Amino acid sequence: MRVLFARNLFFPEDLGGNRYPYEVCRRLASRGHQVTALVPRLRVSGRLPPPGVCLRTYPVSRRHPLLTHATNVLGARLAARALSAADYDAALVGSYDVALALGATPHLRQLPLVFTYHSEFFSVWARGLRDGRGGWRAVAGGAVAHYMRWVERNVLERADRVVAVSRYSQEQIVAAAPSVDARVRLIPTGVDTTFFCPASDRHTARVALGVPDTTPVLVAVGRLTPVKRFHALVQAVALLRERGVHCRLWLVGDGPLRHDLEAQARRAGLDDRVRFWGYGDEAQVRRLAQAADLQVCSSEFEHHSLAILEALACGTPVVGTPYGGTPEILQPIDPRLVLPGGAPEQIAERVEHLLQQPGELQALRAACRRAAVERYDWDQVVARLEVVLGEAATRGVLSPES
Repeated sequence: MRVLFARNLFFPEDLGGNRYPYEVCRRLASRGHQVTALVPRLRVSGRLPPPGVCLRTYPVSRRHPLLTHATNVLGARLAARALSAADYDAALVGSYDVALALGATPHLRQLPLVFTYHSEFFSVWARGLRDGRGGWRAVAGGAVAHYMRWVERNVLERADRVVAVSRYSQEQIVAAAPSVDARVRLIPTGVDTTFFCPASDRHTARVALGVPDTTPVLVAVGRLTPVKRFHALVQAVALLRERGVHCRLWLVGDGPLRHDLEAQARRAGLDDRVRFWGYGDEAQVRRLAQAADLQVCSSEFEHHSLAILEALACGTPVVGTPYGGTPEILQPIDPRLVLPGGAPEQIAERVEHLLQQPGELQALRAACRRAAVERYDWDQVVARLEVVLGEAATRGVLSPES
């Protein structure tokens, strides 16, 4: 097929390890499809596009959320004017602003569209504005929220197929646009199980990072933002110390809360126990996951976390909150990996229990690796995306996925 891939991010470095667009395009091209990626000009590294992928870029500003959205819509629309619908069989779109731009481009409106739903049209800035105390901020926040709901519904209803990455996502899609229920297809995020794999020698991997085998290590991966709730994780490490469990915590990622989290760790006397690694590329994320005893997902919600899948592929058990799509990944592996809640005390108690059972932890490592290979390998995910793209390209009969 000739596929137009469009999204407001592409290279993993564009947003802290977001590998979905790059991997999907790379795998589609390797399977013989002609792929054109319409993406903003954000690349900060020397990384080249995947072989076989034609890159078409447009300028964008990220100085403010409103400016980011506006320049993505305008930039993508201007770039789309040079495209011909006759050159593509279907478009695979992964962001609302770019989908809005394609819908506003008359000669592309008839191009079959598959929209990948990674989350609701969400903005931390917009939520803060909406929740402001009265006055013009509350009014503006309400207007922005109304606009975002309109965009979300407009994009979902226009798509020939909508890909949900989890059942949690599927429920959100149907709640936002009930009429698209029959067009939703459930296809999870994938992981490169060849690259993300267990260390050949875990002891050597830990020694290379200066960690004795007797020191428990927790790792957490993600942007340092409120939704990730890393403050609860830091507090859990302090509670574990009080219980006599002197573990280390590695936080991999960067973001607006880094200063606050560093201050919290200092106040708790955890300067030597909590390490902030900053943004981690694939190699660093793999290296740290391979050496850790457990990964912890403390998030308020995740739709289908790539960070969780990468840890599982490395054979690292993940303990996660019972919100969003996280339980869908962890529950089938072992119910103990799903926390009863997100409170620091609940995190500390479950982590302590698992660390005290080395035999069970070893069995969990094998189960986690097996689940990643059998359920989430990228080749399986992209093969299912091919089917959905084919449905959209041929305007296939609508029927709910079994």
